[in-house]
Amino acid sequence: MVLALIGFGLGAGLALAMAVGGDSDPVGSFAIAFAAAACAFAGYGLGAAVAQLAATARSAGAVAALVVVALYLYTNVWDRFGPLTMLRFLSPFYYFARCRALVPGAGFDGFSLVGLVLAAAGLSGVAAWLFGRRDVGSALWTRSVRHAKPVRPVQRPVLNRLWSASVLRERSGLAVWSAASAAALGLMAWLEPEVIDIWDKFDLTRRMLQVDPGFSAGGQYLGFVSEFTGPIVAGYVVTQAASWVGDREQGRLALLLSTPLSQTALIRQRLITVLVGTVIIVAVALGGLLIGATVVDVSLDAAGTARVAASALLLAAGLGAVATWLVTWIPRYAVAGLAIVLGLSYLLALLVPMFAWPSWITRLSLFGAVGHPYLEVPPWGGALFLAILAVAGFALAAVTATRAMTAA
Repeated sequence: MVLALIGFGLGAGLALAMAVGGDSDPVGSFAIAFAAAACAFAGYGLGAAVAQLAATARSAGAVAALVVVALYLYTNVWDRFGPLTMLRFLSPFYYFARCRALVPGAGFDGFSLVGLVLAAAGLSGVAAWLFGRRDVGSALWTRSVRHAKPVRPVQRPVLNRLWSASVLRERSGLAVWSAASAAALGLMAWLEPEVIDIWDKFDLTRRMLQVDPGFSAGGQYLGFVSEFTGPIVAGYVVTQAASWVGDREQGRLALLLSTPLSQTALIRQRLITVLVGTVIIVAVALGGLLIGATVVDVSLDAAGTARVAASALLLAAGLGAVATWLVTWIPRYAVAGLAIVLGLSYLLALLVPMFAWPSWITRLSLFGAVGHPYLEVPPWGGALFLAILAVAGFALAAVTATRAMTAA
C-alpha cells in the first residue's frame, strides 16, 4: 500500500514535470512510476528472503543491501558477461528496464510489470516462511556447538567510547556500504567514454551536466558521478536513524542511559559515529571512482575529489544532526520524515537543470546546497547553510532530550 502511494506520487510528479517542460505524457509517467514501485517491492522481497540467512538485523541489512546493489550493477552491464548473461532474468532491475515508457525506443512491457508484482509477492511469502522456521536471534542455518568456549572478560580500548564501539559493531554494514559505493562509482567511471559519446547526442543530458562551457564533458561527467556520494551519505544517515529508533524500541537506549552517559553525550557520540562512518564510506567510494577512472585512462582532479569528500562530510554533519533531533523528538516518524525530505531534495536537484529553471532554486535542496564541488569551490552560502543545520540540529536534539528527561 505504501509503495503504491509512493508510485502514485512519483507518477504525479513526473507528469507535472513533463507538462511544465512542454512534453506532457501522463500515461507514460504513471506507468514508469508504478513500474518503479513494483521493482522496489520485488527488491524488498528479495532482500527480506536473503536477510533470513543472517543472525542479526544489522548483518541481515548488510547482506540484503549487498545482493540488491550487486544485481543493480550487473543489470547495467549484463551484456558484457558472456555465458552469464542469463543471470539478468533474476534481477528485478532488468524487468524495470523493460517498462521505461518515457525513454525513447524503450516502450512498456506489461508482462514485465506483472512479473515484478508476482515475484515480489512470491519472495515476500518465502521470506515469511523462512522467518517462521528460524529461531529469533539466529540465522536460518546454524552450526551446532559441541563444546562451549570459556567466557573471558573483553579488554578492548575501542569499546571505551560509544562511537568506537558502534563502529566496531557495525563493521559488516560499513564494509557493505563501502564496497557497494565503490563498485557503483567505479562502474560509472569505467563507462565514462561510452556515456560521453551517448550524452553528446542528446540536448537534455547536456543541459543536466552543463555547469560552465569552460569545463570538459569528461570533467563534468566525473563531477556528476562523484556527486552520488551525497545520496549515498544520505542513505547511510537514514539507516543510522532507523537503528537509533530500534535502540529506543528494543530497550538499548534505556540501558545506555542507565550508565553515566548523559543525553547530550549520547547525541554527540551518535554524531561522531555518523561522521566516522561517512569518512570510511566516502573514502572507499572515491577510491573505487579512482580505480574505475584509471582503468579507462581518465585522470581525476585531486582538489575536486577533496572538495567532494569535504562536502559529503558537511552534508553528513547537517543531516546527522537533524536525524538525532527527529529521533529524539518524534522517533515514530523520524525515518519517514527524513526519507520524504531527502526524496524531494534530490528530485529538485534533478529537475532544475532538466527544465532550465533558475540556478538559485537548487540551493533549496540539501544536495544542491554545495553546488558542484568537483568542478568548482562550493558557494559559501551553501556550506554555511549545512553548518548551521548541524549546529541547530544538535542544539534542538539536546534541548528536546533534556525536556523529555525533565518531564519523565
